[in-house]
Amino acid sequence: MLRVRRQTDWAWKVAIYLGLSSAGAGAYVAWQGLRALDATWGGSGRPGAGLGIGLVVVGALFILLDLGRWSRFYLAAFRPGTSWESRGFLIVSTFGLLGLLQAGGWTLVPGGLDILLSIPVTLLALAILPYASLLLRSLRPFTFWSHPLQAALSPVSGLLAGCGILAFDPLQWISAAQERTLVAGITALAVIEALLLAALLWEVRRSGPAGLASVQTLVSGETSLEFWLGAVGLGVVLPLAIGAGALMGAVDSDLVRLVGAAALVGAIFLRHVLLAAAHRPTELTFRGLGPWGIGGLSPLQDPDGASSGAGGGGRADRVSGL
Repeated sequence: MLRVRRQTDWAWKVAIYLGLSSAGAGAYVAWQGLRALDATWGGSGRPGAGLGIGLVVVGALFILLDLGRWSRFYLAAFRPGTSWESRGFLIVSTFGLLGLLQAGGWTLVPGGLDILLSIPVTLLALAILPYASLLLRSLRPFTFWSHPLQAALSPVSGLLAGCGILAFDPLQWISAAQERTLVAGITALAVIEALLLAALLWEVRRSGPAGLASVQTLVSGETSLEFWLGAVGLGVVLPLAIGAGALMGAVDSDLVRLVGAAALVGAIFLRHVLLAAAHRPTELTFRGLGPWGIGGLSPLQDPDGASSGAGGGGRADRVSGL
């Protein structure tokens, strides 16, 4: 029987980076989408959009903490043609710089910078939303990471958390009608995320030993508590319940604001359990490390996990943090 091994190198710092960046980008995209439909969102949604920009910046700081030699982080930008790590580095850092510039312009240069920067910052935010799935998909032997449904789950989760951030409404600028629009979006996105997550688990468990081991670890193994209480409970069930209650008039605005915190924490838990539960066949080892310690995979036949060819490097289960 094919042996499998669980990855242990990517953990909370990477999960926080992916979760915060996706949620922050989701808040910005949701704001711009609502703004296109209703011009009043241009002002009332700015606190949430600004908070989203800040979350992306904070997330980038977490990935710096995960580097082996963080002082040389700039090397990550040198391989955008071949490395998703480099592309992510450039996209996230550019979004952060332009987003902070736009947010500063809301006070210092009203109108001008906002109009000028909205399009490029929105495009960068749209690129960040699926980034986690694209990064993980590049490590194909991890069936859990490379499944096509991850490409849909990642942006939906980010948008759900992003709408929750807007609903958090730190300055209480959102009107009752705008809050109802947000609640409807949160409820719909929670249902979609639940369906995507169920479909992902169903498909991956049938994909082979590595996929089956990943799903078992997620739903009933070491990560099951985080999955059911964090990713599902806080990230899907609570937003869905509060959203449905608000649409029926049974929940007030104070509870709606809780959706923001719950969805954000749930998104981080989701990233962490998807990372922590992933398994791969043991005869595969990593080679050709990229700027942040991630590289291609080579099917070297070494069941003990040691590198056995020219250019091989060390532990087979090493997936050094970004």
